[in-house]
Amino acid sequence: MKYNQILSELNIIELMKEQITEDTGEFLYSEDDIQRAYENIKGEKEDKIKALQHIINTKKSNIELCKSEKQAIDKTIKQDEKSIINLNDMIGTLLQGEGIKTSRGSFYYGKESLYIEDESKFKKEYPNYVISKPTVRKELDKEMILKDIDNIDGARLRTGVIFRAKKV
Repeated sequence: MKYNQILSELNIIELMKEQITEDTGEFLYSEDDIQRAYENIKGEKEDKIKALQHIINTKKSNIELCKSEKQAIDKTIKQDEKSIINLNDMIGTLLQGEGIKTSRGSFYYGKESLYIEDESKFKKEYPNYVISKPTVRKELDKEMILKDIDNIDGARLRTGVIFRAKKV
């Protein structure tokens, strides 16, 4: 039985309790009639509650599964980002300051630049290195960071590889 049907039946039972005969003023339905009607709907009501609870449990399980999958995806993304940095460093080592031209573009070894591992974490740990610009976003004061780079965790200088693709 559907949810609305169960509610409708329960409302009818409540109305049965209040109905009286006009000529005698007695209740139209006896306590036994009302009890039988309630017993008939009781099983449907319990089944619906069990079904709804099963849906709730299934949704909770699905939420937990999604959370664990999201954690696994986030971990993979973080690993891949670090891997890209390491692979770029390997290309830089192979280039040894030279540039290489390919059919798709050119690689060259770039100058030393500031690298922040986790910018949002860095902004929380070192708020004095954050500057507000007229834009909505807050940016890091890279000049100040470069002056204190030896005393800051999560920031370092690294030389990267730059790839410029050919215009097609």
